[in-house]
Amino acid sequence: MDKATETVTEDADLGDRTGMAYASTIVVQGNARGLVVETGANTQIGRISEMLRGVEQLKTPLLRQIDRAGQVLAFFILAAAALTGIFGALVHGQPLGEMFMAAVGLAVAAIPEGLPAIVTIGLALGVQTMAKKNAIIRRLPAVETLGSISTIFSDKTGTLTRNEMTAQAIWLPQGEVRIDGIGFAPEGSFHRVSDGETEEAELDLDDDHALRHFLKVGVLCNDAEVTEEDSRWKIHGDPTEGALVGAQVHGDPAQGGRRTAAAGQGRAGPPAGDVPPGA
Repeated sequence: MDKATETVTEDADLGDRTGMAYASTIVVQGNARGLVVETGANTQIGRISEMLRGVEQLKTPLLRQIDRAGQVLAFFILAAAALTGIFGALVHGQPLGEMFMAAVGLAVAAIPEGLPAIVTIGLALGVQTMAKKNAIIRRLPAVETLGSISTIFSDKTGTLTRNEMTAQAIWLPQGEVRIDGIGFAPEGSFHRVSDGETEEAELDLDDDHALRHFLKVGVLCNDAEVTEEDSRWKIHGDPTEGALVGAQVHGDPAQGGRRTAAAGQGRAGPPAGDVPPGA
């Protein structure tokens, strides 16, 4: 989201307050000087944290059933203990104090102390079974719910989970070109698409001047940088611009070593000699 210094109305929504940079905001490009107006729990992130504290924790069906079973069991245990004490005192003439202690002992003995351990062991076995199917579960009670699921629909993409965006296809006047490779590593190739089918033959950028020119423009008119850190390729800048740099790297690993320098040359176009006639 672009930020600006223009004044907005006092009742503007949070998303419309273009002059505010909220806590935990990630700056992908540009620079500015800011004034801190709120800290801690008074920030928007702090208010969200306070609201999350008041969210009621939902219980799984298994936990609800265990709570229900515990309430019913407690009712019958107390009822049986009370009837035993009253019956012994009234019918058999036993001292009231002794029958009270007997009723308490009966109630304590009737409590299933092993029930929590049995439930925990059962859930642990379920977690182990799910782990064998590559499903790691953090909370034990969740295994009962997840174990009943056959399909999981998720809208998460690489942009949300890894902050990576990869160009998969390029459309030129000569036709569509598919790109192999995931992420920003200098690995991949280009393939021409004919009649909706991807050709196995790899394209040579030296023979396809239009494609080479397109990739070079995408790198030079770009503020993102791709660097290798700790044997991993990472993006510094906007993920969309990083995808254009990554496309150049996939097709021409030799250019990959110079991509940072190329991105830093400003917004100048490529040398005139590299522009194909009619481009």
